[in-house]
Amino acid sequence: MSSAVANPAFVLLGRNFHISTVEASYSLMMYILFAGLGPLLSVPLANTYGRRPVYLVGNLIAALMNVAAGYSPTWTGVVS
Repeated sequence: MSSAVANPAFVLLGRNFHISTVEASYSLMMYILFAGLGPLLSVPLANTYGRRPVYLVGNLIAALMNVAAGYSPTWTGVVS
């Protein structure tokens, strides 16, 4: 459900950043890809160091990346 929230914004993102709608949808593809591959790394780390530290570090990284993407004036900065 949460990954589908971005679908209506693809047209507006494309207009704002002067890219195609398909190119704007790559951000959703990356989200889905990493949501599927993320547990391959996080589960072994959680088994070794505990769930709480892995959860806190993951949320810190996500928060920093979201702030960086929010201040990015280019599409490349948003999706990387």
